[in-house]
Amino acid sequence: MKKVYICSRYKGTSVEVQKRLQLARIYSRIAWDKGFFPIAPHLYLPQFLDDGNKTERGAALKLGIKALKECAEVWVFGESYSNGMKKEIERAQELKKPIKYFDQRGEPL
Repeated sequence: MKKVYICSRYKGTSVEVQKRLQLARIYSRIAWDKGFFPIAPHLYLPQFLDDGNKTERGAALKLGIKALKECAEVWVFGESYSNGMKKEIERAQELKKPIKYFDQRGEPL
């Protein structure tokens, strides 16, 4: 089973973060239903790393990039990208990973 990196927005107000986590779960399910093993670091890294702590946020971003390297593809969800997403997309391009783009509903763009 190929791993796919789920790239979607995370940071925001507490209400936005909760909505974005729910969307990341949906995006992960979409990947699973298509036969992929979804890797969505923003679903689990904030469980033990503090996104409000600059050092820990930096560590989380580095861990996310390490996970991205292990994935066969990168799937980008949404039509506006955070700075973190842009870094992930740039790194995926550098690594020559296939990148697929989807709207916020999970429909291919």
